[in-house]
Amino acid sequence: MIAALVLAAGHGTRLRPLTDDTPKPLLWVGDGPLLSHIIRAIAPLNPRRIVVNAHHCAHEIAAYLDAHSLAPTLSHEVELLGTGGALNFAASSLGQGDVLVWNGDILGEIDAASLVRAHQNDPNAPAATLAISRRRLGEGNVGVGRDRRIVRLREETFGSGEQSGGDFVAVSVVGNEARALAPERGCMVGDVYMPALRNHFILSAFEVRGPWFDIGSIRSFADANAWWLTKNGVDAYVSPKATIGDRVTVKGAVIADGAIVNGWGEVRCSVILPEAQVVAPIYNCVALRNGMQIEFV
Repeated sequence: MIAALVLAAGHGTRLRPLTDDTPKPLLWVGDGPLLSHIIRAIAPLNPRRIVVNAHHCAHEIAAYLDAHSLAPTLSHEVELLGTGGALNFAASSLGQGDVLVWNGDILGEIDAASLVRAHQNDPNAPAATLAISRRRLGEGNVGVGRDRRIVRLREETFGSGEQSGGDFVAVSVVGNEARALAPERGCMVGDVYMPALRNHFILSAFEVRGPWFDIGSIRSFADANAWWLTKNGVDAYVSPKATIGDRVTVKGAVIADGAIVNGWGEVRCSVILPEAQVVAPIYNCVALRNGMQIEFV
């Protein structure tokens, strides 16, 4: 049985001001916070434990988990330790064995069960298996050779025979060998995966064929919400806990819990975050609870 670690501690600096007082994993996508979608994707694995690390606005993540009676254990980092340090710090909560590590800003059609099976059934017995999105030969931050073996990571080559390039999707399965390399502070790629490859450990690639989003900009955040609407076959999502005026229509937009929309006209191609108060018409923007509206193109 596998454990899972959701990396939710970062400051989300690329998404400011959305993340000034909200941790990125609690930003609203579709019908709920990003964190809820990640936990939903992990749950079918029936993991022995789900751990969520937190630092920036850790109290908000803890409150969310408590309010929704979710099973994950909180790993509160008083100081930010990095993605690799988070794995080390949470070791006792995770227990021994394989760990599914999922960055808290990644959303998409990532089949966690297939990733875990690929890792555990791989005859090469890899130290870790990284989810990658395929690119042309030589492109991206990952190079994949025969038998799905990773032969290039970032700018460093660890073997010959690259057959395709790829982008690391920031979701992976980490075995005990690679877990032993996790530092007290540091990152998964630079301080775990690259040292593993230098020490001749085998790392494998698992191809993600569907769309995925690294929610690190206003544009990618908006795109993730648009993708959620399309994936669920709906033209718009309005939370039952939102208040919408009689003269307001919603198209291609997401309106979250506690939002209030008054006025007369459309809310189109926008995301109205929890507790935001806006006046229609509104187009191509993200509305925050502090009254700010950020346009995207």
